[in-house]
Amino acid sequence: MRTHASLLLAAGLALGGPAALAAGAPAADTVRQTARQFFQPIPAAEAVIKERNISADSIELGR
Repeated sequence: MRTHASLLLAAGLALGGPAALAAGAPAADTVRQTARQFFQPIPAAEAVIKERNISADSIELGR
């Protein structure tokens, strides 16, 4: 399994690496903004409870 993953990684770098470099890498700011859209901090439990109007009984049922 490890060899298979290594071969896939090597093939991806060999085939995709030069093409990505030739096309030009996106600016760091663009990549950072995209990452921020996907990876938001996890909200505090109190904020989620207020936002969804969750009762104490619902919380107790979920435990």
